[in-house]
Amino acid sequence: YALFGQSRWEEALVQFETLAAREPSADVALHRSRSLKALGRHDESARILDQLAATLDPATGGALLRSVHVELGHLYLAQKRPVRAIQAWERALAIEPGADLALRLAAAQLEAGRVDAAERSLALTEHAAFKPREYALRDDLRARVLAERQQWAQARETLARAQSVEPSADRAYRLGRIAQELRQPEMAVEQYRAADALKPDPLFAESMGYVRSEERRVGKECRMPC
Repeated sequence: YALFGQSRWEEALVQFETLAAREPSADVALHRSRSLKALGRHDESARILDQLAATLDPATGGALLRSVHVELGHLYLAQKRPVRAIQAWERALAIEPGADLALRLAAAQLEAGRVDAAERSLALTEHAAFKPREYALRDDLRARVLAERQQWAQARETLARAQSVEPSADRAYRLGRIAQELRQPEMAVEQYRAADALKPDPLFAESMGYVRSEERRVGKECRMPC
């Protein structure tokens, strides 16, 4: 355990495998899995956690079983298996609710296109006492749900709140897209410019150019005689 605490993963793994052969326990298995994960051996780590989840009794090992499901979720995301990650985190929340995990689950559900499920997960965080960064993430995720439902004005207000707490190029870009949906080209250009200032990307310049060209096209059409 001392080696694990010192991030000496290879040495820790050897010791945990020796312990597992001599005195197997759920805690040793969990630390074997964590050591393997730290070494980038995600498939082996996930196999151990899967075996652990199948053998633990929820009645007596609920807290440990929840930890197993939480870690499985992170592993599945690292393996780009969002559906399995969602299933693991849903099982963890069924054992014991938690706003931080519900927030991660909502993000994974949105990435998988499960908007209704994400909205339900976000509702579990309604009365949570988050730090500013988590509040910003919750508003960001809520804005994604609202945008999926094409509730553009509410999406802009919610995403702008997240942006004021933790500015990012991605959020500025999405605010630009929302402004386009609301037919507010000047605001869209302003947001694309802000995105480019935060993290230069050809996409932002292209988006500004598109908005300007649309303005010119609409202006010409308005000047044409009927």
